[in-house]
Amino acid sequence: MTNKNPRHASVRDRISALSDEEFAVLLRLKDWRRANQDKTPALRELQIEGLNTKWVEKMPRSCCRCSRTLI
Repeated sequence: MTNKNPRHASVRDRISALSDEEFAVLLRLKDWRRANQDKTPALRELQIEGLNTKWVEKMPRSCCRCSRTLI
């Protein structure tokens, strides 16, 4: 089944444009969310390698939203 929704294509395109390191950070964030579903700390409080304010500022919001939906 192919999803023709342009909004989803945009998220997919943005994620595929990430560097390997940026994608690895996104996966580490997703893994943390999966293991800590009951917690809601600020991103700056997380001890995730590569996750810092510069990474968050650089990431499109759609990528950060995606990390929550990949759980």
